[in-house]
Amino acid sequence: MSNNGDERKNDDECNNDDSVRASFTDAELDNALAGFEKEFQENENQSNSNTEDLLDDSNRNNQENNSIEEAMRGIEEANFEEDLQGLLGNKAKVAMIIAYVEPAKLLAAFCKMANISARCFSEEQGSVAVLKNLEGNGPEDDVKKFVEFFFGMDVMLITNRADKITAKIYQAAKDPQEIVAPMALAVWSRDVEDLAICMENADSLEKRGLEMFNSDDLSDLEAYKIFQKYGKIN
Repeated sequence: MSNNGDERKNDDECNNDDSVRASFTDAELDNALAGFEKEFQENENQSNSNTEDLLDDSNRNNQENNSIEEAMRGIEEANFEEDLQGLLGNKAKVAMIIAYVEPAKLLAAFCKMANISARCFSEEQGSVAVLKNLEGNGPEDDVKKFVEFFFGMDVMLITNRADKITAKIYQAAKDPQEIVAPMALAVWSRDVEDLAICMENADSLEKRGLEMFNSDDLSDLEAYKIFQKYGKIN
């Protein structure tokens, strides 16, 4: 009997050692609660930081998109205005001076000396200066400056305004002589015709490998040296 009592007592002690605690001290609860609050605060701070980063990225993306949209809208408005002026004839779609001058860099030097902005390339029978001043009577003013500066040289001016192509011969102290456009274009290469009907422009011709000489890239001294190198006009 006593042995059975001892066994039960030992079993109870074993059971008590393996049992789960059902209560905690106040200090243990406070420590556990403090740890939980700390972990919760860290998670919340991390979440807030991630949210702020996402908002910053979103704002930056929106600003970039707005900038791109504004730039595209500005380009579209500028192109529309330019196309409108071209259709109305207030601005030439293209204008070029063609001269019996070789090489093209010499024509670029001539343009620089006459204060004309143009991009020049070689032609089968001379060179072509694609004019940059297309507003109003800008092309006509440029060609007049050219023939007055190089007195005695005659050149052809071809313009396209509102899809109407005109060709005129200019010489200093003389009235311009108009030529039927198809006849004028037949004299020159296909590049000139494509420019005149706006199938090509100076940029596209250059991309195709045609060498361009920009008069604006030359200094006055460089233009004069080119002029001296290739000789004076007879």
